[in-house]
Amino acid sequence: MSFLVNAVGSIFSSGAKKKASKQAQAAYNDAQEKAIQQAKDTQAAQQARLAPYSDAGRVGLDKLKSGIESGYYTKPFSLDDFHADPGYEFRKEEGLRALDRTLNARGSLFSGAQIRGAQDYGQNIASEEYGNAYNRYNSDINNDYTRTASLANLGLTADTGIADTLGTEGSNIRSSLIDIGGNNSGAIRERGAINADLIKGIANDFIGQSSGSTSSTASGAPGTGSNDILGSLKALLAGNSGTSGVASTMAGASGVGTSLSSLARIFAK
Repeated sequence: MSFLVNAVGSIFSSGAKKKASKQAQAAYNDAQEKAIQQAKDTQAAQQARLAPYSDAGRVGLDKLKSGIESGYYTKPFSLDDFHADPGYEFRKEEGLRALDRTLNARGSLFSGAQIRGAQDYGQNIASEEYGNAYNRYNSDINNDYTRTASLANLGLTADTGIADTLGTEGSNIRSSLIDIGGNNSGAIRERGAINADLIKGIANDFIGQSSGSTSSTASGAPGTGSNDILGSLKALLAGNSGTSGVASTMAGASGVGTSLSSLARIFAK
């Protein structure tokens, strides 16, 4: 009878250990899954916050590319640019009007003096304003380029922040997945060790009782079918059989009874 009592205690003890192992495994994996989801949420939130800056940066970058390809940022100052300069045009027109008024007051309007005066004034104003127009042209181009480049850099900074977040949280997700794999592997090994210890304990107890007694009826040890159980346990210890085979043999052995049969089914889980 002591074999049956020991088997009951061993099986239920092992069952409790395996249940605790499964609960610990599930709790740990659940925590890691939450960590993974949190990392994904952080990635999404960071992308959403920086998306407007990233979009603005792409607008700036597209404008830079277009300006360089079209020559807007690289074309040197030309005579056409000088003539199109609003400062030059304004000063020239105002100067010619003033000259006309002066000559008109002197009665020299439409005279050779007016023509010579207009020519001289045009030459002088061109000489004086060319440098100013050149500086204004380059200043305008440089200012536009600087503002556009700043906009592009704003997007670059945002994209760098997004990339950093994706990298950091991606590493966290990877670590969590590795931890889950390691936890699952450890839990499987742990429950395998529990099963192995249970098998060895029951087998050793059964073998010890069987070798010390030949009469199951008088001693209360297993009777008819004990040789089958003993053989199955020995095969299991040798690695030639699974727990389901031992359970089937134990369940069918006469003399042990329905209690051992029930325990065998528990043990096979």
